[in-house]
Amino acid sequence: MWAYLIKRILSLIPVLFVVTIVIFLIIHLTPGDPAAAMLGIEASQEEIELLNE
Repeated sequence: MWAYLIKRILSLIPVLFVVTIVIFLIIHLTPGDPAAAMLGIEASQEEIELLNE
């Protein structure tokens, strides 16, 4: 039982690492400003700059 749990936990580590890298790359390769996307179309430039800070 313990061997199975240890094996599952050790196999989880590379999976989490790969998922983290993929999500990071997707966020940084998408066009546009993440702050502008979060605030929406009607956001002013000042609001976007405030969120970026």
